[in-house]
Amino acid sequence: MNGLIFATDRKYVHFYREKIREACPDTRLIVCCSVPEVKMSLDRRSTAFLLADFNIATPDGPDREGMQFLYDLRNGTEFRYLPLVVITDLEDEKYFAYNRLHCFAYFRKPLNKDLFLQDVIPFLQHSVDGTKWKEQIECLHIIKKRREAYYVPECEMVRFEMHSHKGYIITMDDEIEIDVKNMKGMTGLLSSKRFVQCSRADYVNMDFIRRVGSRTVELQGKFGEVTLSEERRQDVISRLDKRAEEKGRFTL
Repeated sequence: MNGLIFATDRKYVHFYREKIREACPDTRLIVCCSVPEVKMSLDRRSTAFLLADFNIATPDGPDREGMQFLYDLRNGTEFRYLPLVVITDLEDEKYFAYNRLHCFAYFRKPLNKDLFLQDVIPFLQHSVDGTKWKEQIECLHIIKKRREAYYVPECEMVRFEMHSHKGYIITMDDEIEIDVKNMKGMTGLLSSKRFVQCSRADYVNMDFIRRVGSRTVELQGKFGEVTLSEERRQDVISRLDKRAEEKGRFTL
């Protein structure tokens, strides 16, 4: 999960990082110092929230770029409801920021850190949790085969195989044969962090792995085993260890 900090003023960046990481340990914080960087980050990554810190008053006159960027962001449809917090140097006496930017909070500097911790940190936690839930709900794969279409939640996909011409997707209820060209077009499935490659052809949902042997991976219940190649074994173990640590279930 990604959180985005847009800070042309870096005075409070260390504070933001420290407190957000404490509250949202699974969140990757990305700090951008310019509008082009923010735009690139938003285009490339799913983002749970945007925290914007910039100064409007400068020795060379008003700097309107940061605020104009936020207005443009809200005028579009993709990021209209992205959770937003604004910290800047001018007071918003007429509440333009709330009305036009729909931001959760607008802080005038110097930053009231106690109020930030009291109000903003729980809001960011809620935004991260909501984004995780939304991603889980939206993680639905459409598998098209001739005149049939299967709609399968990713959490119900046990494993899949990719051979030279044919592919197979094994779900909790079905084994679906699919043309490998069509499977390669399922970019969401191939880029999913839920699956780990066990051999040249075999990919397994880590949630279904019961045991890693020397040459096989044993799956839960009725799903049997898959081949584990020697060159993939260490990567499988490392991915499982990292996943266990992230979920707080790592024991020795």
